Amino acid sequence: MNKKHGFTLIELLIVVMIIAALTSVALPQYRRTIQRSEATEAITNLRTIFEAAVRYRAEHSSSPTKVTQIDVGFYDAIEQTAGQSDIGDFRYTFRDESITVCRLKNSGTTWSVDNANTYCFTINYRPGVITPELNGLSFNAGMGEILCWGHGKYQHVCPGFGNSIGHVSITGGPTGGTDIFLLE
Repeated sequence: MNKKHGFTLIELLIVVMIIAALTSVALPQYRRTIQRSEATEAITNLRTIFEAAVRYRAEHSSSPTKVTQIDVGFYDAIEQTAGQSDIGDFRYTFRDESITVCRLKNSGTTWSVDNANTYCFTINYRPGVITPELNGLSFNAGMGEILCWGHGKYQHVCPGFGNSIGHVSITGGPTGGTDIFLLE
């Protein structure tokens, strides 16, 4: 008797299809988990920078214009133009009344903010209006409250961060869609 050992082509194809189906379900969730952890890091850094900037404002009676002026150090901070510092994959923009952080896009040799596909967080120094770079919209926020907005493929990043005080959705436009959340 001659016994053949091994798998048939049908059995191998079924195994490959099962692996492909599991990968197609797991990979998008993995990407979202990575994006969520990056966004959490950005929020943590933003709050740390904000607290240091509040101390700077109390001492100097003006707002800091770069991350090297505050009493918190980041080993990977790179100063950009006036009022902007890059830390990791994020650009922090210092304004008189707020600090904004947006995810950067790597385009080979340079890093830049891709306005059609990014997410940003803004925090105010005092209660007032936050005006993100969104079609002239503005939102009332208290001191230390964070406004989060996600464009395009990053539209899903903001939901679920902290306690959402308010939410607005904008459809269409150049970004294809934007979700805006006011976080505590």
